[in-house]
Amino acid sequence: MDDHRPSASPPRQSEERLQAPPCRIGVPRREQLQAQAIPLAGADPDITEDDLAPLLERLAGAWLIGLGEATHGDHESFAFKQRLIQSLVRRGQCDVVIFERGVAEMDAYDRYVTGQTDTLTIGGQLYPWVTEEVRDLLRWLRAWNADGGWVWFAGMDMQSPQGLSLALRLLDELGIVAPIAWPMLEQEVSEPGLTTDWYAGALERWRETAPPSLDLREEHCRWITLLADTFRQWLEVRLLAGQPDSRPWMLRDQFMAGNALAQLARFGPDTKGVIWAHNGHVGMFG
Repeated sequence: MDDHRPSASPPRQSEERLQAPPCRIGVPRREQLQAQAIPLAGADPDITEDDLAPLLERLAGAWLIGLGEATHGDHESFAFKQRLIQSLVRRGQCDVVIFERGVAEMDAYDRYVTGQTDTLTIGGQLYPWVTEEVRDLLRWLRAWNADGGWVWFAGMDMQSPQGLSLALRLLDELGIVAPIAWPMLEQEVSEPGLTTDWYAGALERWRETAPPSLDLREEHCRWITLLADTFRQWLEVRLLAGQPDSRPWMLRDQFMAGNALAQLARFGPDTKGVIWAHNGHVGMFG
């Protein structure tokens, strides 16, 4: 039975191809990396941050830091990101943690972190980060805020229409009348069997509808504007869904990058953030 193991005697050409070429200075790459590497004490978030000092120094002054991961499921990456985020928060280098999840969906977790609710439900909105490490990070951020610090929790994705529903609710709380097309679209979204023609027509209606007049100098108005915009983004991404090329993924990355910047702007011009996402998205942002 073929167990997919490599041949015991692979061709010489393959061996040569796998060997790392020497660096220009003549030192093999492995030795060069060993000479430059700074050992980490570990990934445990409770370890003192002495070993992180060189990295934290390099990150000083950055206003948006991307923390990637090769997979959405390894303990070491999650634990180390938790450790690094906590260190950045303690040093005043992180005001908002931005996850690769929905802008509207992460509002419930921000409300927990900022003490507006005592309920923490690690549910499907956080998938695939329904993990102990993320739970512990949320609890730590909440405790940090309770002790007099301040940090927010936010999202940047747009893969659901929930932004429109939350925007409508907030407009209603402020006594601002929403454009008549907005609640109609919200109702239509809940109907089964939406077609490409519906998405195209909904996007056209959205673009033809003037948004409510909001004072963007106010944080809650910037928040409503961002939420509503994720509905338009969702329509555009859905229209490209199923395309055989990379356009849907590239459009999603474009929107997520813009939403991350909008989250920073939402909280103020001096806000510093950390993005938690897959390597592919962090690399695209760079």
